[in-house]
Amino acid sequence: MKSIYCAIFAHIYEFSGLNPFYPDEYLWNLGGAYYNLKQYGNAIDAVNQMNNPTEGSRILAASYAQLGQLEIAREHARKTLQAHPDFSLGKWQAMMPDKYEEDSMAFAEGLRKAGLT
Repeated sequence: MKSIYCAIFAHIYEFSGLNPFYPDEYLWNLGGAYYNLKQYGNAIDAVNQMNNPTEGSRILAASYAQLGQLEIAREHARKTLQAHPDFSLGKWQAMMPDKYEEDSMAFAEGLRKAGLT
């Protein structure tokens, strides 16, 4: 396991224990870390715990796509586009938001499978 994800897990569990009203960003980051570890079911579980999972719809779309559940993946891709009508996979890839390029490429693959372009 990449050490960065161990650190993310440790911080999220520590901070969520200190604040029972922690923000959705904790779960969003947790979902992203699980996705990068190819633990797609855990990624889905983390995002589904968010009070407002709208911002997690990309993680859900990519995760369900990687699990072969394309109908559900496309539903979350539509939610992504409703929340972010200007979303473009090309623009997203140009900024490469992950520390490791292979993580960004794997996430882009999931988004592409879900129907995002």
